[in-house]
Amino acid sequence: WGFIAKELGIKPGSPEFHNLKEDTKNKGAKGKSKSNKGKPKLILCKPETSPEDFHGMVASEGIVTMTGGMTSHAALVARQIGKRCIVGAASSGLSVTKDVLSAKDGKKLKTGDIISVDIISGETGAVFLGELPIFTPTKLPEELETILDWADEIAKIKVRANADKRSDTQMAMDFKATGTGLARTEHQFFDVLETVQGMILAENPEARKPFIEEMKNFQKKDFIDLFQTAKGKPVTIRLIDPPLHEFLPKELELREKIWNNSASDHDKTVLRKVLEYQESNPMLGLRGVRLGLLIPELIEMQTSAILEAAIEVQNQGITVIPEIMIPLVGFNNEFQRARTIVDSTAEKVFTVTGKKIDYKVGTMIEIPRAALTADEIAGGEKGAEFFSFGTNDLHQMTLGFSRDDVAKFLPFYLE
Repeated sequence: WGFIAKELGIKPGSPEFHNLKEDTKNKGAKGKSKSNKGKPKLILCKPETSPEDFHGMVASEGIVTMTGGMTSHAALVARQIGKRCIVGAASSGLSVTKDVLSAKDGKKLKTGDIISVDIISGETGAVFLGELPIFTPTKLPEELETILDWADEIAKIKVRANADKRSDTQMAMDFKATGTGLARTEHQFFDVLETVQGMILAENPEARKPFIEEMKNFQKKDFIDLFQTAKGKPVTIRLIDPPLHEFLPKELELREKIWNNSASDHDKTVLRKVLEYQESNPMLGLRGVRLGLLIPELIEMQTSAILEAAIEVQNQGITVIPEIMIPLVGFNNEFQRARTIVDSTAEKVFTVTGKKIDYKVGTMIEIPRAALTADEIAGGEKGAEFFSFGTNDLHQMTLGFSRDDVAKFLPFYLE
């Protein structure tokens, strides 16, 4: 094996090694793995990842990003879906341009070349040229299971899991999580990207209606899966959080089509929307509760999908405990307005179905102002019924650090 780079490594819950192929394409790859009966096994290599890369990350066996730190998007998602991940690899001399991965010593690797990713100690990861042996444990050691059972008997703090799909939820239940603490609905949106883009391109509420209805049907199916798999344990579902431009093609991709005279009228329309939703600092822009208040149909659609799914699963004799999370609240007035939409939508669902179900409405505390005014947000009859602490954004906004850039100076600070 040839050593290529060493950087911050993100390790999922159980130790394993992978024989992998390197691929810089987002949506999967070509080529066959020599050791797995022709099934491609891929490593996703990118400058950085964003929510639109989610399916590419799931399809990969490992992830390598040139930028980012322990709280970057790639690191957070990799932990959730149980993938080996190395972030900030540029610090070790790695770079990726189109379909070429370049190492510090001048080696250039293309799609189909074999590399391996390993977490070699603590939080240190390494990229190797060549094939490492595979070891994938299928269950926790019996002794550890016993210790965890003992801990559950006396634990005051319970552990929930991040889970967006049935498979994630099943794994969480297998590892005895007490519920789902965060289901990110935006990851589900990438399953129906054309429909979501149609909703974004619509110029008015009436034009959005058919797309919103189609999105609701897909969301409802996903929520049914989550509730069925949770089997009576609480499921916290966060309403859409990221800005809408993340669901649209990149500006550069569209401009390249125009420069090459291959752009359709649709491409030009999409580019106008991309520019319309473009922001200097998307993390602090039109996202979370702000987006829901600006386009209330999104809150209505997701609330309907959640509660209709909950009632359908309840009718199957399964206990359902839905919790609706409103993201990025900074002001009590924001929460109250969003909750009013949720509650009024719930009443409509109950009237149409002739059934009722208990549900909670809460928020994620991820803005410093929300942390300081949490008593106001939780106060009154219609106050937040639960809080989830979004420590990632809360740290960024409190300290003034960007999670994608902090790796450039934080190691120096720690030393």
